[in-house]
This record gives sequence, structure tokens and C-alpha cells, in this order.
Amino acid sequence: LGPFVEWLLDRVHSEELWCLVTADGKVFRINHLATDSSFRDAARQGSAFQTALELVSLISLNGGKIRYFKHLLEDHARAAFDNHITSPRGAEHIDDDTARNLYGNTPQS
Repeated sequence: LGPFVEWLLDRVHSEELWCLVTADGKVFRINHLATDSSFRDAARQGSAFQTALELVSLISLNGGKIRYFKHLLEDHARAAFDNHITSPRGAEHIDDDTARNLYGNTPQS
């Protein structure tokens, strides 16, 4: 996230930031009610866009506190990813070689 976090810290007041627009035209409307739980729930549901929205919102609202986001990403994102891979819906999208590369073993059914 490098330069993005610096930009948020130096140039943006979170109460004034309403949205971000990506190069391909997707609009991220900042969720001023974003929480750790809303980020975790979005990740567990497997929605990349909603997960990114919650993460960008949290970064904006918390002033880019790196230690906070490192903890959030390490714990909640990993748990959501594990849940997605081991769920029946997620397991069909990953092969054994990919699982070995990620975890050193295969997903348990």
C-alpha cells in the first residue's frame, strides 16, 4: 500500500474523503462505519470488491496506522482465506498444487 498510505496521511482528512475511483472506473465509496468485523465479513463472503472497500475505508478512517493494518491483514484476512479454501464452495476453486504452495499441504475435506 506504500505511497497510498502516505498520500492518505499527508493530504486527506478522513471526514472529507467520500470516494476513490479506480483507473477502470470502479467507484469506492468510503464506508464511514467500517469496522474490523465488516472487513472480516466481506473477506469471508469472498467478495474482492467489498473486502477492498472495507480495507480502504479502514485505512482512511484510521489514518494509515501501519501496525494496526498489519495485524488486521495477518489475522483476519488469513482466517477468511483459510475459511474460503476449506469451504465446499472455495475448495472447488483451488487445486492441490496451489494448496501445497500456500500451506505446505493439501486442504482437508
